[in-house]
Amino acid sequence: MSTECSAPTKAPAVAPNRQRKMLTISQKVRLLDMLKEGKSYAAVGHHYGINESSVRYIKKEENNKDDSSNTF
Repeated sequence: MSTECSAPTKAPAVAPNRQRKMLTISQKVRLLDMLKEGKSYAAVGHHYGINESSVRYIKKEENNKDDSSNTF
């Protein structure tokens, strides 16, 4: 007779999908203003509840929008 005690197998817990954080145009403008004032990417991201890389992406897109508006 075996005395092994096996733990019940559980299916891995499935975490619910996180809601995507969407910033409005006015929030993005304020975010860019905060960067111009000298705030760090991390501080601005923390203020809006988004990742630092998202702040960098918004800043990068601002530069791309300026370049593309002058082309025909």
